[in-house]
Amino acid sequence: MATDWSTVIGNYPQLTGPKITSTIMSFVYKTMLKRRDNIFNTITEFVFDLKDPHEKFLTLKEEISISTFKGEKKDKPKPMYKQVSNVYKEVEVDGKKTKEKIGTETTDKAKGKWITFSTETKWVITFMLLKYVKEIENFYNHCENKFPSDDELISKFEEFALSPGDDYETYISPFIIRVNDSFDVNSIIDTCYENADQDISEILNKQVFKNAEGESPTTKINIFVKYWINFMKYLSIQMATIFYYKRCKGDIDLLYGIIRQIEVSIPNAEFGQALFIRMEEYIQERKEMEKQKAATSKERQKNKAVEPSLDDLGDNDMDDLGDWNEQAGNSVDATSTETPDDEGDDTFDLGSELDAQEDDGVEDWI
Repeated sequence: MATDWSTVIGNYPQLTGPKITSTIMSFVYKTMLKRRDNIFNTITEFVFDLKDPHEKFLTLKEEISISTFKGEKKDKPKPMYKQVSNVYKEVEVDGKKTKEKIGTETTDKAKGKWITFSTETKWVITFMLLKYVKEIENFYNHCENKFPSDDELISKFEEFALSPGDDYETYISPFIIRVNDSFDVNSIIDTCYENADQDISEILNKQVFKNAEGESPTTKINIFVKYWINFMKYLSIQMATIFYYKRCKGDIDLLYGIIRQIEVSIPNAEFGQALFIRMEEYIQERKEMEKQKAATSKERQKNKAVEPSLDDLGDNDMDDLGDWNEQAGNSVDATSTETPDDEGDDTFDLGSELDAQEDDGVEDWI
């Protein structure tokens, strides 16, 4: 039976659309690039003439120049690096053919992205944001559609999140708060790339948190969003540090490993096994949903390929069309020239927060 995810991560379609998803993943990626630059610059203060071990990949400055370019596609920046390759010639030694190095050659190659994120990683980051917002909304409702004063906001919120209640063991907000309280992430990276904080705050103020008069607690929401942004900066910095010294996959294993490391290094920062289980259930159901959507799409294409066109039918064939549509599962008047509508919704309900369509803007980051 499908999980009612609206009770777990709310129903915030504005936070899962392609635009905001792309913004968040771009923010994470550029934060990681900034951390990479910081590490390299720090090392070169002590080791002169050090070759950049990641020179084949785009720098933060280059990524920004590409993403902000407004000209024609043919003039879009295409940063290059020098690739040195060995050159060999075929020789014969003791009657056997072998290759002998005769020199090197240098060619220009286009730089690539430093890291690509798996789809599951994107889903986990989305889950953590939605879960956090849902907990804020629960707190807001608990406080009768108002928040405590600014100086008590976070402490009262943490107190609420730690109080026994429905599903409280899966609350993520105490973990996020402990990370913020234990580490000044802005001392390392103070920029919020892509203005992700502003975009999230705007959505929450306009769509989620409003009182009876239609007013939003803007200042309070900005504080909550700042905590989530700093939390994601911390995760991004940790991922980038590992990735700098040992390139690996940008998958959920890396993300989970960092979360477990935080539990060890920060006192009382407990993510909770119940929360991990919830995330894994979410991922598995999303995978199943994607499989169902793919199967339905494939079946539609198959039916479309064999469906006869009304323009190609003679008078004697019209009676047969009704029978064909009955067999195909479509109810349609044989004399109609309209294409039958799809019956029902082929998507598996994870709440409308899971309706983020894939597009080029999102796929660049996953």
